[in-house]
Order: sequence, then structure tokens, then C-alpha cells
Amino acid sequence: MNLTLLLLAALDRVHPHLAREEVLALEVNAWLPRPASLTEVRRALRQFEREGWAVTARAPAGHQLWKITAAGRAALAEMELGA
Repeated sequence: MNLTLLLLAALDRVHPHLAREEVLALEVNAWLPRPASLTEVRRALRQFEREGWAVTARAPAGHQLWKITAAGRAALAEMELGA
């Protein structure tokens, strides 16, 4: 499994809710053979935002929150099918 696929799947599981970056990092690291750093997860999430696969918002407490988009769900489906 790779970080991109696991991260999109983690976002999809909490859809339509938003998820904190730190929680997403913990989630994907449960499945990766080599844990990803929070920096790597943040970099991937920013790439998702550029691709239109996820959107972000800042919580009142200052945490960065992420939500998968319809385009992200479509990209996940394609990845899972191997397209």
C-alpha cells in the first residue's frame, strides 16, 4: 500500500466529516510498512488540494482539517481498480 491510496481511503472513511492531519497520519501509519512522518502526510495533503482531491479548513483551535472531494473519491476508486 502507498501513502496516497491510504490517505485518500482514510479521508473517504470519515466523509462527509473533516479529519485532523495528525489523526490521518496515525491512521495511515497503522497500515504502512515504514511509517510516514507528519511532514510527509502534510505534503501529500497539500498535493491532494492542488489536484482538487481534498479541501482544507482551519478549526477554531488552530488545527488543520481535511475533507475529501468528489474528485478525490473518483481518484480513489480508480486507484483501487488499478486504472
